[in-house]
Amino acid sequence: MFCINLTQVYLRGRSNIYLYQIDAFVSLLFIEAYFVYILKVYNKKLLKTLLMLLTVFIFLFMAFVEDRKQLNSYSYGIVSLLITFFCFGYYAKLLNNPDTTVIYKVPEFWIVTGILLYYSLCMFIFL
Repeated sequence: MFCINLTQVYLRGRSNIYLYQIDAFVSLLFIEAYFVYILKVYNKKLLKTLLMLLTVFIFLFMAFVEDRKQLNSYSYGIVSLLITFFCFGYYAKLLNNPDTTVIYKVPEFWIVTGILLYYSLCMFIFL
């Protein structure tokens, strides 16, 4: 986000809204990849197909529905909602796993908790 604000200096007053849309899309891609890695589900093909469909939907929504002249934060809201669901899916998998005895000693738990706090609280701002 800092880099996007810094580019405004170089754009000299021109719109940098497209950078915010690219940021939302790239953030979704990286966080989806992280959740595919940590969830370790049995049917990865189904999960990857679902994530690809969601990614294509978000891309099409950003490309054709949102206005490029002003910041329309619906895409950020949708991305935040999706990431929040991914976090709850991870928590459900972690709690249903009998091998995990002490949940706070799992490093991914803290990473997902930070992601959940950021995106779930920002979701209300974006919508």
